[in-house]
Amino acid sequence: MIDRRAMAARPLAKLLAGVLENGRRRMADRRVRGFDAAAGEPTEGQCRELVDAVRPDFEFFESPRSRARRIEEEVRRFTEEQFTALDSMARNPRVVFDGPAGTGKTLLAMEAARRAADRGSRVLFVCFNLPLRFWLADQLAELRPEGMADRLGVALGAACEPDGGGDATACDGSGPGVIVRSLHEQMLHVAGLQPEGRDVSAPFWLEELPEKACERLLEQQVALDESPAAAAPDVVDEIVVDEAQDILNANYLEFLDLSLRGGLEKGRWRVFGDFEFQRIYREHGSMTLEEFDPEGRWPVCRLLVNCRNTPSVAELACACVGVDPSYCRVLRDDDRPPEIHAWDDAEDQARLLAKTLEELHDDGFAWDDIVVLSTVADVRSACASLPSRPWADRLEHVTQYEPGLDLSAAGDRASHRRGRVRCATIHRFKGLEARAVVITDVTQLDETTRALLYVGATRTVERLVLLAGREPARDLRRLLAHDR
Repeated sequence: MIDRRAMAARPLAKLLAGVLENGRRRMADRRVRGFDAAAGEPTEGQCRELVDAVRPDFEFFESPRSRARRIEEEVRRFTEEQFTALDSMARNPRVVFDGPAGTGKTLLAMEAARRAADRGSRVLFVCFNLPLRFWLADQLAELRPEGMADRLGVALGAACEPDGGGDATACDGSGPGVIVRSLHEQMLHVAGLQPEGRDVSAPFWLEELPEKACERLLEQQVALDESPAAAAPDVVDEIVVDEAQDILNANYLEFLDLSLRGGLEKGRWRVFGDFEFQRIYREHGSMTLEEFDPEGRWPVCRLLVNCRNTPSVAELACACVGVDPSYCRVLRDDDRPPEIHAWDDAEDQARLLAKTLEELHDDGFAWDDIVVLSTVADVRSACASLPSRPWADRLEHVTQYEPGLDLSAAGDRASHRRGRVRCATIHRFKGLEARAVVITDVTQLDETTRALLYVGATRTVERLVLLAGREPARDLRRLLAHDR
């Protein structure tokens, strides 16, 4: 027996060797049959046989659900370690947080909004994509201003129109809290309009809507100038912007400027974006960071630690945009290389997609753990080519602005149903993440497609599969091999 006193007096290895030596001596003294102290036994081979007999080889099995929980907790823990970036910038009223995909910008933005609400501020949290907006609203639901509707989408419509006889302040509640909306949704709310279901690059979204919303805000700002206690329900104490690289254009900035007490020059705001690699709406006139702040007036906090992606996914994403790894560290080490599969035609791609989805499901991914992202619109995507059975009951498309969209009902559609694989364009899913991501419809590797692949690949937490034509698939494999 090795007791506490012995453990404190000598190293464990020496204690164990002593136990074995005492056992040999005892067996020799008692002349145990078959034991010969001079024979040099047990030999090395006999030792291996003993080990195999008393401790056979075994594999540690981790259930898919347990693995999912572990990875989710790991990513969240890594991201929360980055809250020090908020701490270091706490004394600055206006800060830009700039970092590539996977560096935790969205969770940091959420934490910034929470801290602002805790200070008693009324906060407007805006992003660009509607699916991300609904996810954010669910995550920050407990911070809604008192009296605000459960579904933020009901803020649109006659009841909230200043000219419609309703009380505009009732739509957003009263007092401190966090109002979460997409930028376009907030402009529609302020202007008292319904979405017109046009392409987001149409003049309505880029020019007409911001102009009408700014007119309403100017009226509220004039009332504030006349009396600080005047009702200005759409002018807030602080603004938090996620996906800022898609929002920074002149018309949108004018709207945000009028939405903030003190404006962008003197008000309090936090802006989060990837201004180098995720500017995939450049046709909207989105600015670079230098164009946004040419004089360098505002501090920029660089985020360079990847909390979400595995090393091989981060390497492939960086290779797609032609840069050396843009992260100082990648914290995840549970790595599985991306899978790249080549197809010959649309029918072949649909077959590959169905096979890939079935294999992911067999590997323990629930259907709602998987998202299929396309480089093209829904009607032209590989998902549209899948046979109706059984896929009609397994797929659902992620909500987007469309003709006749009722935002009050869209919230229900945005929460994807259990047992359904989400399908979306890469543009629409930006800002979100999934355990397993399948990217389809890769027909070439031009600059635009590479930028899309960077965004799409970095959405994954665990598994990445790319379905590409023969030539781009070969080029992608070369990219990955070269980067390794």
